[in-house]
Amino acid sequence: MELSLIRSAAEQAGIAPDTVRDYCRQGLLDPIRDSSGRRLFTPSDVRRIREIYLDNMARRPSGIGGRR
Repeated sequence: MELSLIRSAAEQAGIAPDTVRDYCRQGLLDPIRDSSGRRLFTPSDVRRIREIYLDNMARRPSGIGGRR
């Protein structure tokens, strides 16, 4: 199983690492941790990150966070 650190997982999902950290703090994600405490994300976690992001974007009123 391929595991990614937070920067790589965020890059794969197309969002910032701080956003992924926020999702973890909110309890939306629970990645495994290595012996140093670093978060390790599976491909399934990366898909979940993207799903959470897209769901959050869909809930925003139009004109907020959209492209011009």
